[in-house]
Amino acid sequence: MDRSRWSRSMAARRVCSNRIGNSTLKDMKKIISTDRAPKAIGPYSQAVVIHGFAFLSGQIPIDPETNKLIEGDVVAQTLRVLENIKIVLEACGSSWRRW
Repeated sequence: MDRSRWSRSMAARRVCSNRIGNSTLKDMKKIISTDRAPKAIGPYSQAVVIHGFAFLSGQIPIDPETNKLIEGDVVAQTLRVLENIKIVLEACGSSWRRW
């Protein structure tokens, strides 16, 4: 690649990176938090929505009403986790049907 083509290429990259800079991404990022699902235990969010994609944190079988791990076998715990995910998806404006 000759020097002038390289210069134009680098200028185009700077323009693109300015349009997708941190301030723009911050504006597009939405932190999701709902009282209907278990609260995040650590320094993270229940979910983050960026560019229409929902990124959910890990879930464990906590009952959001009692804030305690549920008792029971793996089936009961899995159902609780799936219900927690469903609640967070709804808070994101999405659902299982969007998969």
